[in-house]
Amino acid sequence: MADTDGGDRTTSLSASIAYSFTHLSAADQHALTVVSLFHGVVDADVLGLFSAVPEAPEWYQGRTASEWAQALDRATEVGLLTSLGTGMYRIHPALPAYLTSFWQTLALGRHQELRRATELALLDEYASFSGWLLHQIQSGDAQLAMVLIHLQRRTLGSLLGYALDHSLWGQAQGIAQSLNQYWNARGLVEEARAWVNRARVAIEGSDGNAPDLNSSAGALWLFLTGSQANRQVTAGQLGQAERAYRDILLALQLQPATSKQRSRLAVIYHQLGEVAQERGRLDEAEDWYRQSLTIEEDLGNRPGMASTYHQLGRVAQGRGRLDEAEDWYRQSLTIEENLGNRPGMAMTYGQLSLLAEEQQQPEEALKWMIQCVTQFEQFPHPLTVPGPAHLKRLTNSLGIDALERTWQSVTGTALPPPVRDFVLAEDPPATD
Repeated sequence: MADTDGGDRTTSLSASIAYSFTHLSAADQHALTVVSLFHGVVDADVLGLFSAVPEAPEWYQGRTASEWAQALDRATEVGLLTSLGTGMYRIHPALPAYLTSFWQTLALGRHQELRRATELALLDEYASFSGWLLHQIQSGDAQLAMVLIHLQRRTLGSLLGYALDHSLWGQAQGIAQSLNQYWNARGLVEEARAWVNRARVAIEGSDGNAPDLNSSAGALWLFLTGSQANRQVTAGQLGQAERAYRDILLALQLQPATSKQRSRLAVIYHQLGEVAQERGRLDEAEDWYRQSLTIEEDLGNRPGMASTYHQLGRVAQGRGRLDEAEDWYRQSLTIEENLGNRPGMAMTYGQLSLLAEEQQQPEEALKWMIQCVTQFEQFPHPLTVPGPAHLKRLTNSLGIDALERTWQSVTGTALPPPVRDFVLAEDPPATD
């Protein structure tokens, strides 16, 4: 028996959308067809950048972000969108299907051609936008970036799928890099794994072999396979992680010996060192790290050197050689400070704090930990984890007065209320 009530509701909803749409000017109606390619949320700033792409269809070109916001505001006034602030708008669920149908009528047989040109231009712009998001996560406003990714996650995912389906590997990597940070921050392990598997099927083909690593497909394969292995290390799946790293190592060893190939080898040696270290095999870990360091020093790769010095410090600390560990950490920190590498600085400040605790210097440990958590304006910042938790633990041991004095001494400012609230908050009860 037909669901007449459901059919009536669908018809009524379509009629409502059509009625609202007719209240817009022809120029706005034409422009809004691009909204059919967005999922859930549309962003005026992204549309402004999209309009500057030469390949974008003509009726989308020449509009600034402000002009797009005005058009989207007019669509909001007639009930087609809902403003979320900061130039973003939630899309009425029935609107994309209506806009697609309208676009098909408007395009007079050229809809697929125009849609493909629009998708390619949007893909290019979102790849660039994702680069900006990645920069914000690593050295800017990570909280804002994570909110933007959350709101536009479905559109980002749709465009990533489009890029994979059409072998647009460079754009796929641009989008995947920001999504990868989001997956990791939100613990979306299964979602990340599904995307990596889908990408590898598209990239490797039926033979299951890695592509030429000097190609854009190879760069994407390296990034996704390595990122998945990194998550496996975090999850304690060390066997799976090691197999993935060794797959990468084998693929690299089959490549001609170039500076790029050697630089990538250094990264994999380093990662294999981390797997060995997590297993408690400190001699093996040190061997891998020193192989990595030899290449990094030969190539003058200072960020890589800083990272490996840090890990050699952890190996020395794990062996109880605390003075040696401090030497390695300080070598790492010198490079990180010279480079302005705030994530690296935060990590090494945090490790020097833990080392100071082992050296029975709790006040010194507190100083280092404050430097760790103040590398970014946001508190707590995801790139300082687990620093905030250690700051809370040290405060519980030394007292809030010690934190206030030390914070003032280290930063020259009073202890911010959000930090005070964080360290004084009661921990949630343990669950069985």
